[in-house]
Amino acid sequence: MTREQLVVFWQRRWRRPPPKGISRRLLECNAAWLIQAEGQGGVGAATRRRLNELAEAGDDDGANEAAMKPGSRPKVPRRPLRAGSRLIRQWQGRTHVVDVVDDGFSYDGRNFSSLTAIAFEITGARWSGPRFFGLNRRKTQSGAERSTRETQAAAPGANSDPSDSCVEDGSDV
Repeated sequence: MTREQLVVFWQRRWRRPPPKGISRRLLECNAAWLIQAEGQGGVGAATRRRLNELAEAGDDDGANEAAMKPGSRPKVPRRPLRAGSRLIRQWQGRTHVVDVVDDGFSYDGRNFSSLTAIAFEITGARWSGPRFFGLNRRKTQSGAERSTRETQAAAPGANSDPSDSCVEDGSDV
């Protein structure tokens, strides 16, 4: 694409001209990103909300320091589990099965409002329920750490690794 075509592409998408002095390379990157995002289904709702929050919090000059402070970002809710899904977790040599129901969770014939309550019931310790059942994993865990933890988890009775859990989607039930 020529620079003029890239500028027109920018104007059609953003409904305003590109900033003065913007490089051709940045115009190309913008076009590539837009084409990729559109091809992969666009930007997700949570990302769109966060971008709108940042845009609203910013000044006309582009400064947005308050919205970028650590801890100022609101938590994005996790994708909800569908009723009928089943969580399976190995803990100290025993298999624990939790069914997702309309109003919470069912475990061992009893209803619970949270996975954290079930994790406490199983372990006697205060675990994050979603983490205990492997629904949110640490992003910083390296392969070396993971293999060490998997080796330790393989020891009988020492299983505290959330990677030993699985989720069965309720749509197949």
